[in-house]
Amino acid sequence: MTVFIPGETIAHEFYLPFKKGDIAKVIATYRQDGHVVLARTIYPREIENGERDSHFVIALSQEESLLFEDNKYFYVQLNIHFVSRTNETRAASIELRGENLLQHLREVVT
Repeated sequence: MTVFIPGETIAHEFYLPFKKGDIAKVIATYRQDGHVVLARTIYPREIENGERDSHFVIALSQEESLLFEDNKYFYVQLNIHFVSRTNETRAASIELRGENLLQHLREVVT
C-alpha cells in the first residue's frame, strides 16, 4: 500500500493465509484520518484459491479514489468471516497501513 493520487484508477491485491472454502466473506474498510472512506464486501466467488492461501483484488474506480484526500496515508482493515461448521462465530482481522506496509493479523474466536 502506498499513497495514491485521488482520481487514479488503482487495484489492490490481497493474499490471505486461509483457504477460499473456509471464507464466508471479507469486509474491506478503507480509512483515512480516522474516517471510513470506502467499504467493500468480497464474497467467495471473487476470491481465487492458491495452494496454501487465497487472494482477491479490489479495483478502485476513479470516482472511488476521489473520495480520498491527496497525499495522505490510508489504512485498510480486512475482516474475514469464516464458514461455520458449528454454531461458533469465527473471524480474523488484518490491518494494512499505507505508510510502511506493516501487516497485523489477529484471530478472534467467540
